[in-house]
Amino acid sequence: MRFPALVVSPLLLLLPCLKDPPRVRISDNRRPAGALRNGVLTIHLDTRLGMWYPDGDSSAGALVPAFAEAGREPQIPGPLIRVPAGTERGERGRRSPTR
Repeated sequence: MRFPALVVSPLLLLLPCLKDPPRVRISDNRRPAGALRNGVLTIHLDTRLGMWYPDGDSSAGALVPAFAEAGREPQIPGPLIRVPAGTERGERGRRSPTR
């Protein structure tokens, strides 16, 4: 007798490490990310796993990686980066720990 192969998503292996993953919100891209001061745009981004409900709260959600500004909830699509022409940029990225 042959048994079907068990395929496990790598994200499912992280579920025991996550306690109440943050909810991923849908971004309407109306608020630009970061802070523009003295001609320099500074943005602090995190990548996190979060629960996304693309079909509404009554449907099943999915654990997905998403971008977030530091101190804010993750969002899809990622934060809007809008700069005037000629602006210098200062970025910092960070991957949040899963434990």
